[in-house]
Amino acid sequence: MSPVTVVSPDDPAPELGERLTRRFPSMAWALQGLDGRATWILLWSALILVTFRKFGGSSYFEGTLRPDALASDPYLSVYGDWYWFAGCFLWLGLLPALLLAPRALRPANLGLGLGDWRFGLKWLAILVGVMVPVVAIASRFSTFWKYYPLNGTLGHQAGQLLAGQAVPDGFLVHFVIYELLYALYFVGWEYFFRGFMTFGLHARMGVNGLLVANIPFALLHVGKPFPEALGSILAGVALGLFALRARSFWYCFILHAMIAWTMDAAAIVRRAQELAGG
Repeated sequence: MSPVTVVSPDDPAPELGERLTRRFPSMAWALQGLDGRATWILLWSALILVTFRKFGGSSYFEGTLRPDALASDPYLSVYGDWYWFAGCFLWLGLLPALLLAPRALRPANLGLGLGDWRFGLKWLAILVGVMVPVVAIASRFSTFWKYYPLNGTLGHQAGQLLAGQAVPDGFLVHFVIYELLYALYFVGWEYFFRGFMTFGLHARMGVNGLLVANIPFALLHVGKPFPEALGSILAGVALGLFALRARSFWYCFILHAMIAWTMDAAAIVRRAQELAGG
């Protein structure tokens, strides 16, 4: 018997299912419609997400990687979050880009360019104008302002600073680095879900690829405030459609980062009010 030829993910015909069916005829029904490009993206997506959840989080840094010298450092949790944010950029952003050897899956074809920048900037401004007030209102509820910023140490100290209370000398430097890396986090996050998965699957599955990408996107919001987790289902669809229409993931990144920064700022103001007795 001749060996099975591995099909390139951007080879449209014959489909991967057809090739494997010829090799395993008894599996014909199960393998019908199997597509090489979609298989490549989905299997790598699963592997990337599983390894990121295992090795890319702040708890992994704090429990496994941290140097002994940092064991009693008051900013240990902050360093863990720095690792998490940088890890998201590398794992969900850079790693998928390095995997895209097939021509049809290169980053230029997955929303990495500016796309329709007039549409993108116009709707970015509209969506920011809509979402900033929504975030400001949400931050008034304890479900949100007690959760954000994600690092409780920095959130509390930022509230103390606004309330006129003393904070450690190193606070401001740690906070600025934290927020900059937080934005970098969203580059990886949005490229993975809107670029690698949504654009990557769209050529084979149409808008259904967006819905497939939305499943892990929503699941990764479990543990956040429930209204946010529930809203992530619709938000993921909206972001996916925005990226596809703008032909770029960058506008989604900017939108997501601005919403995150706004929530942090609004939550800190609310913390300061609580600390000041208001």
